[in-house]
Amino acid sequence: MTEMNNKKIKPPLRLKKMKCPCCNEFVDVVLLPDLTSRLYWPKKKGKDQHISLWEWKNPAFEHINPYFYSIIYCPKCFFADFREEFIKSDINPSNKAKIIHDQLSKEKEKKESLINIFVEKITIEKMDFEKAIYIHLLAIAIQELLQGPEPQENPRFSRDWKKLARLYLRTAWLFREKDSGKAVKNSQEGHFLELREKIHLFHKKVDSLKTDMEDIINLMSYQQNHEKQKNIFDKNVYLGYQSSIKESIGVYNKIKKAAIGLKEKNESHFSIVKDKVPMEDEKIYDFKASLKSYNDLWPNIPTSEIDCMNISAQYFQLTADNDRYISNIEGLKMLEFSINILISKGLKEKVHHIYKVFSKRASDLRSGFMKKKSSAKSMVDTENIESSLKSINSIIQDVSFAYKSG
Repeated sequence: MTEMNNKKIKPPLRLKKMKCPCCNEFVDVVLLPDLTSRLYWPKKKGKDQHISLWEWKNPAFEHINPYFYSIIYCPKCFFADFREEFIKSDINPSNKAKIIHDQLSKEKEKKESLINIFVEKITIEKMDFEKAIYIHLLAIAIQELLQGPEPQENPRFSRDWKKLARLYLRTAWLFREKDSGKAVKNSQEGHFLELREKIHLFHKKVDSLKTDMEDIINLMSYQQNHEKQKNIFDKNVYLGYQSSIKESIGVYNKIKKAAIGLKEKNESHFSIVKDKVPMEDEKIYDFKASLKSYNDLWPNIPTSEIDCMNISAQYFQLTADNDRYISNIEGLKMLEFSINILISKGLKEKVHHIYKVFSKRASDLRSGFMKKKSSAKSMVDTENIESSLKSINSIIQDVSFAYKSG
């Protein structure tokens, strides 16, 4: 990364010298004032805490995405982490920046290292979607230099599951914004990348329709056999079903043909634009295909919101099961959060697995508090236990409703 100076940093961003928690060197970093500055605030938030709309006190700054500046990067040792770990590195008792230092140094010396590749793609003073993705992936790759994902004999040298869960979740949000076109609206290519991504997404959704129809036909067949065995079969009902299915297949075939044509036209358009755009700073390329090219160095590198959500949920579960710095109720809430984000992405098999873990843990935790209540020695103890039981029951009720609805 080139050396920064104040002339390159536009307000409300500011240049500040900070001590890196990994190498202990003082380095220049770009900071966006936090929410307490009241320069901006969340206006619209999703169930997974993703802020999809920010409001700025000064409308001139509305183009700035606060998520681009969640991670601070040290140009000396290449360490990258959440801004709070740089500003107040002693707050997090599981901070492992100093433990990572030696492994990070060795990784940088390798001939082919993703750390070095990602660093080359980061320009903090000119942040955009792709650079933000790369800096998040850099932070993840550094944290995953530690042992894991399962806890090791000495947890001090294991991965920070909670941090990785948060990093993957935030990376998922960036992919979501990219897919929505939000992150490319001001790019030099206009709306071309947004158009290309939407066409590819539409084509995938059309393909999934076929699977959905096949599932419906199979389930209909099973239900028909069941009703015949129970002597409640009504032929007219299934003739109605078959008529609707036949009509749906006809519509699907037309949509599929149109989707293929749309994709082919876009590929042709892409070739034309690619040839006409200079092959340097303004080069148009498929960002996700570029990420997949690093599979040899990072098997199964996340290239989509769903990839990141899936891994985030796994790390939240590991946090709930193993992190000694969180309470049992906090662990239960993390499992709840994992279930909710998986439900939101339609990852039903993963939801079922974590729901079983959640149910067992919630039941054991509730039983434990009930035993404590029966042997409580004071009114204060009883009230505290009842408050905890109320929280546990509320979480169980919310998760059960979400699981059944999803």
